[in-house]
Amino acid sequence: MKVAAVLLVAVLAAACSKEPTAADAKPAAPKAPSTVKQALDGFTGKTAVKQGKRAQKQIIDVSEKKNSELDEVMQ
Repeated sequence: MKVAAVLLVAVLAAACSKEPTAADAKPAAPKAPSTVKQALDGFTGKTAVKQGKRAQKQIIDVSEKKNSELDEVMQ
């Protein structure tokens, strides 16, 4: 009889507990690339190529801006 009472209390406690809502949920963290993918990108040079292209684009943008400023002064 005591076991049934304990089970009844446990069932009632579980049934009455607050269910999580969408507002309570934490936003999902972005999925990090796997270690294998990171290693392959490093060995193949993909990461370095991406960084190089990004740096090249920045240099070109700065150069174009500087050239346009110089063209305005020269006119």
